[in-house]
Amino acid sequence: QLRKALNADARTAVGRRLDAIVVASRDASGRAAGLTLRGEHSFTVRGDVLRAVLNRTLGERALQSTLFTIERDGADYVFSGTGFGHGVGLCQRGAATRLRRGDSVSDVLRAYYVGTKTRRAD
Repeated sequence: QLRKALNADARTAVGRRLDAIVVASRDASGRAAGLTLRGEHSFTVRGDVLRAVLNRTLGERALQSTLFTIERDGADYVFSGTGFGHGVGLCQRGAATRLRRGDSVSDVLRAYYVGTKTRRAD
């Protein structure tokens, strides 16, 4: 199923076999920035590309974040991780809840991005 999903997009098409998926690099927050796909065709792809391809084929919540590890268990690949979003530090649900309770936009932004200042745009 995973190989079929990868082959559904030219950017991740591994061909007739899938031998390995390896996190090749991580960004400063620990997210998978680059993944090496090994199969009939082997190459490195960006983590966000892999996530988009798998979510389009396997369901929009198949891989919710690029903050994951991958282990192989026999023929299966096990993705373990946390997070849901872009990794920029702002929880959309939390921000929306704060706004509904009456916090200002500036207050919400300062809560998530400590030490920043907001100013009015002209």
